[in-house]
Amino acid sequence: LNGGLVLQLKPGKLDVLIEAATVAPDRRFRCEAIINLSIVRAMGTPDEKETAEKVLADLAISEDEMIAAAAVWSRKIEPDEEVLKEWLVPPYR
Repeated sequence: LNGGLVLQLKPGKLDVLIEAATVAPDRRFRCEAIINLSIVRAMGTPDEKETAEKVLADLAISEDEMIAAAAVWSRKIEPDEEVLKEWLVPPYR
């Protein structure tokens, strides 16, 4: 990102996000994981991006309308440093 933020997932984190996005019993946690997958889709390694995109594509056709809408939105947004500043809890450093 032009000398800006760099995304480095801890080993296993992507699997945790995918599990939460797909099978968490609470929609709130599923949607939070879906939003995090949008960040991975935009800023992860090529393999992480591809995996996140596939999961979001599957979720975008979910029978659960809220989950599908969150996934569709997460495939459209392009998180960047400015967006992340808005999403992070202050103070941003």
